[in-house]
Amino acid sequence: MATILMTGAAGRIGTLLRHHWHNTHHLVGLDTRSYKPLENEEAYPVDIQTTELWTILASREIKDRLGEQSPVLVHLAAVTWDTAGWTHIEETNIRGTYNVLSVAKDIGASRVIFASSNHVTGGYGDWAPGTRSQIFDLPPTVTANMPVRPDSLYGVSKAFGEALSAYYAWKHHLPVICLRIGSVTNRNDPRENPRLRSTWLSHRDLCHLFDCCLAANVQFGIYYGVSNNTRRFWDISNAERELNYRPQDNAELWYTEKGKTDGQSP
Repeated sequence: MATILMTGAAGRIGTLLRHHWHNTHHLVGLDTRSYKPLENEEAYPVDIQTTELWTILASREIKDRLGEQSPVLVHLAAVTWDTAGWTHIEETNIRGTYNVLSVAKDIGASRVIFASSNHVTGGYGDWAPGTRSQIFDLPPTVTANMPVRPDSLYGVSKAFGEALSAYYAWKHHLPVICLRIGSVTNRNDPRENPRLRSTWLSHRDLCHLFDCCLAANVQFGIYYGVSNNTRRFWDISNAERELNYRPQDNAELWYTEKGKTDGQSP
């Protein structure tokens, strides 16, 4: 049973992962919002912008619970909308990510899983198949090793987080996996809008991807998190090769007659 420290534990992805992991791992959830912890979970209110994170994770209570074990730190907390303004984005996504990685190094975390975003490369063009290459003269598939091209200040902040993660991985020998996560919806239904036919990441594939990150022997890497969608335009070959990621769900199958009539995943 691993110990997993999770920022943003009360959010959409954090809640999915907590329900997926609480029977198999010891969870320590960290969030500005209060929530009811599950079995094998502790919850702490914390603001990652401040030194509160150090105070909590360096406390005798946490150290006693960790013992000699090196925890995994899953960093999900973020401001995800540009309308919040640059000040809030900077405080949470830049200063907060620096605090998280610094704490991970200080407490001897075995690895960090950093929730980056597809918005780091969102500037490569439209989602529609064929449109990007026809209008923008761009390659048909966006890979993890292409130059960043953020589509928003949020994307800029996540690109910073990836660069900072690389610094901690190579300078401070802290393994970090960066996931450019696709579209995770509350209802887990890719028919909510047409773009999801390309960008959908199902709940099942999301949890599988994070399981792969727990098991992988990777010092540093950047990977796209998207389901096995027929129309996807993000390359996942390095995730398949290095993380053993094998997504099972395909948004296109939801548009079959069966999907239209019963509203269920095929």
